[in-house]
Amino acid sequence: MIKTLRKVGNSYALPIEKALMEALNITPETPLMITVQDGKLTVVAADIGFSDDEIDEFFEDIRPEYNEMLENLAK
Repeated sequence: MIKTLRKVGNSYALPIEKALMEALNITPETPLMITVQDGKLTVVAADIGFSDDEIDEFFEDIRPEYNEMLENLAK
């Protein structure tokens, strides 16, 4: 597959089609680890140690206590 970069603001992006994302089992929210070695770019899903469900559960647990602070940070 041959791809070209697209200008996005002051950077460039490499578009990844939905079919390729499905084949890689990633979503737009998946953290990606990008490495360069021997002139090759490698992109893999990053293992951050927590599943999406675990992260969601964590935020649900802390939301009652820190909701106001989180809303202020979001502004």
